[in-house]
Amino acid sequence: MSADNEQWLTNGICEKCRKQKYCSKPCTRNKRRTSAILRSATIQAIDAYSGGAYSAVLRALDEVSAYDLLKQTPK
Repeated sequence: MSADNEQWLTNGICEKCRKQKYCSKPCTRNKRRTSAILRSATIQAIDAYSGGAYSAVLRALDEVSAYDLLKQTPK
């Protein structure tokens, strides 16, 4: 098997998949890739509409979540 045929395992691009000829549904990697692309496009659109406020809110939420996770270390 060539490395080109195994790229779908890491990036979910169906056109490079070795199972493309008989595949009937998207694999998990493809679903995650599609979801990430849609999420990114949505964030960019909302961010453009809000003048950058949406990204600032998301960054603040990420910082708060990371801080909360650090506080919850097991004893």
